[in-house]
Amino acid sequence: MVTGYIPFTKSAAQSGASASTKFAKFGGVNKSGSSGLQGLNAQQNFSSTTSKNLSYPLNVEGDPEQGHYIIFYIMQTDNAKIKKMSTDVAAAGKKVIQSGGSLNQAANAAKDFRKQLNSNSKVAAFQKGAGAGKSLGIARPPIKKLDRAIALYMPPSVKVQYKANYTDETIGALAQAGGDVFNTLAKGGGVKDAASTAFGSIAKAGLTKGVDAMSKLAPGAKALAQIVTGKAISDKMELQFNGIERRDFSYTFNFIPKSEEEAKMVEEIVYAFKKHMLPSYTGDIALPKVFGKELSVDFKGKIMNVPDMFDIEYHHQGQSNPFLNRVSSCYLTTVDVAYGGDRYKTYARTSTTPRANYSGGGEGPPPQKTTLTLSFREIEMITRERVEAGY
Repeated sequence: MVTGYIPFTKSAAQSGASASTKFAKFGGVNKSGSSGLQGLNAQQNFSSTTSKNLSYPLNVEGDPEQGHYIIFYIMQTDNAKIKKMSTDVAAAGKKVIQSGGSLNQAANAAKDFRKQLNSNSKVAAFQKGAGAGKSLGIARPPIKKLDRAIALYMPPSVKVQYKANYTDETIGALAQAGGDVFNTLAKGGGVKDAASTAFGSIAKAGLTKGVDAMSKLAPGAKALAQIVTGKAISDKMELQFNGIERRDFSYTFNFIPKSEEEAKMVEEIVYAFKKHMLPSYTGDIALPKVFGKELSVDFKGKIMNVPDMFDIEYHHQGQSNPFLNRVSSCYLTTVDVAYGGDRYKTYARTSTTPRANYSGGGEGPPPQKTTLTLSFREIEMITRERVEAGY
């Protein structure tokens, strides 16, 4: 069923006004007369060509009825910088050798030079602030922030969960005996006191083990002893900390375009999330130069480039909102797309927005409603230091 675009409300009319500029602005205009997101783009080295940025609704930042939105920045492995870094690191080691240094000194020089290069490329959320990256065991390769961001309206609620794992651990009689000895020594007791404690604890442990052994030789002996004496032998239980879990974030957006431009924008937003959550094949892996020659290994198409990461920020009218938790760098784990609602309806035919290396576009009727659900998982685990940094 083909329908016209939904009649404009006050906010829809403002969206339509923004739409007529064909993305000349990213967001609304603040008191200084410039778009808050345009200013943000300049700070983050974004392109001034704001058609690279995506938003829904088109005036998501300046909507007077809300003004709350989520920005998704796209972070990508900088392959060009990795290649240059490998060459520069090798050159640093070679320089030490040429000046008469040992192989060990050359290796240390290359290691220090690589560490310096990595410290100069901290652009992602997991690399910045107190406790950044401490839960990660391996240093990440250089990362660059793409000159594209996606800004979407704030859903009715955003949730975050912090989870610490604990398990019940049985403390057996012999373990208890060892603990008693340790506590005696820790409190300043001498060897004699410790030996006395050990003797008593081990005697108790022996009694417990004896009853358990008797139960195996004569089934029911332990139960009989408990009934006769009215006493039960039971191991003690302690709650043991077993680590923390990574945080997951899920957002659901309902897109009901109010103009032809918004219909095109929705299609491009869905495409962007799908594209950047998935890996791509690469033919070979570049290696550092050896004796001035560039080496590479061909794995016959079996190697994939890791998917891009996302930095997520909660904003209100051009500024991040400190009343909400920060989100560290994430991988997008799930993209669920539903077209249509109770009944599938479309708008009049139009064409998709042209984009590089995309052969799936063309002309057709855009759906009247698109529901997009995104699930993210942080790459680092949030510790007390990260909470103190706003996470």
